Amino acid sequence: MSWNGAGVRYFSGWKETLFWGLLLLGIGLVHSYFLRPGHFWGDDFAQYLMHAQNLAEGRPHSQTGYIYNPHYPQIGPPAYPPGTALLLAPVYRIWGLNWTALKGTMIGCLLVFLALLVVYFRRSLSLGVLTVLVVLIGLNHFFLDQTNAIGSDLPFLVWVYLTLVFFQQGDRGEDRQERFRQHGESRSEKEERPFAGRILVWHLAAALAAWAAFATRTVGVVLWAAILLADAFQHRRIRSSLVWASGVFLLLAALQTLLIPGTSGYFDQLSIDPALLASHAVQYARQLAAFWRNGFSKLLTAVVAGIVSLLALVGYYRECRRRVSVREIFLLLYGVVVAAWPSYQGFRMLDPVVPLWLFYAWKGIESDWPKRWDRLRFAAAVGLAGVMAACYGTMLLTRPTGPLPEGIGRPSSQELFQAVRQYTKPDDALVFIKPRALALLTGRRCSVYHPVQDDAELWAYFRQIQARFLVVVQRPEAMQGAEELERVQFLADFAARNQRRLQPIWANDDFALYRIEK
Repeated sequence: MSWNGAGVRYFSGWKETLFWGLLLLGIGLVHSYFLRPGHFWGDDFAQYLMHAQNLAEGRPHSQTGYIYNPHYPQIGPPAYPPGTALLLAPVYRIWGLNWTALKGTMIGCLLVFLALLVVYFRRSLSLGVLTVLVVLIGLNHFFLDQTNAIGSDLPFLVWVYLTLVFFQQGDRGEDRQERFRQHGESRSEKEERPFAGRILVWHLAAALAAWAAFATRTVGVVLWAAILLADAFQHRRIRSSLVWASGVFLLLAALQTLLIPGTSGYFDQLSIDPALLASHAVQYARQLAAFWRNGFSKLLTAVVAGIVSLLALVGYYRECRRRVSVREIFLLLYGVVVAAWPSYQGFRMLDPVVPLWLFYAWKGIESDWPKRWDRLRFAAAVGLAGVMAACYGTMLLTRPTGPLPEGIGRPSSQELFQAVRQYTKPDDALVFIKPRALALLTGRRCSVYHPVQDDAELWAYFRQIQARFLVVVQRPEAMQGAEELERVQFLADFAARNQRRLQPIWANDDFALYRIEK
């Protein structure tokens, strides 16, 4: 056995490595068991895969079949940052559009992320508490959903926490240097140089990882901002090693922006709206509460979420009083940016927050309560653990398996893709509510429509992009909640009002393909 920095006993050496390896293997097997063939309709995945295809086949990154509609930027920019595509390109190169292999990459990212949590929190949490934290995240229903989808969420987590680990190592190097100064005799510049060199290396590594986070999801820029703010707060200046590291980060970010200019489409969404900020704060709070979703009761979900959040606030305050570090500032900056972003993105935007939320909740339990409350605190911790175990057990036992009933794998969806390939030419432009999925799976150019008050405005956009075909969703349930009913119905109503200008080509129960008459 060995002791960690918090004075808590751990397994020593290979035993600890074996323990964590077996635990992560078990979590990976659970995720593999619940993998489902196909993919949901949300078509972010398609743009990542089109970028990956380009990289694997030697084409320019941004040369996809997606036609960006500046009147509806919420669906996504002309090009995504290259991080996720770089990860998926080798997988696509070897296995092609193999959903099992692609989703396996997402499972691998989750396991690497969990391993980084172990490294990052090892000195702050006991073995038992850290084990509970890893299991709570690794087997949560939200993360089981995310390994069933292709996206940037899990790769982004890897880079965020790798950055935090690297920066943490640099801080520990400086702590060791300071201890030598306090307990040893004064040292010459030559003797100090190895310490400074190691700190610089860790900070440069953190800058590279932070750029990878930015290259995976643009909001990752707040991570490096948090590092600089934390350094200025703690040292009343930015250390020279971080100045050099910042130069590396900014150079890489600038090169990425220049080489892939389409990613600037994100900024088309920026706006300041206090009402939207408040609305998103409420929505994301509900999503965070849904982390504890169970098959028993919504009230139980709300109670557990409320208790954990209250403890997290206590723990956050306690940590801030002790020392304001990168994680405290990152949590605040990231939360503000996510709440202020005009497009609500669901739980996936909370991924980086969840480990910190649980960490602060435990620190809230560890707070200096009156001694007479020790038994109450112990009983509450045991009770919470029991409730959590019951919630997770219920969710896992009732979780569906087998092919996804909706999405791109549905027979009617496959019929649509076949009809588009059959009745259109490779250089034709189409309009559809999920343009990137249609572009990926048919090899055609495709754009999304935008709701308008006057049909003439939409016809003008169709002429601008030289659209030749229109795909209408005839049964809104075919989108499986992937789109708002109003948006789905809008195009169906538009087609009904403009029958003279649309020639029916093909239809099934879910979709209809029309040729746009000139």
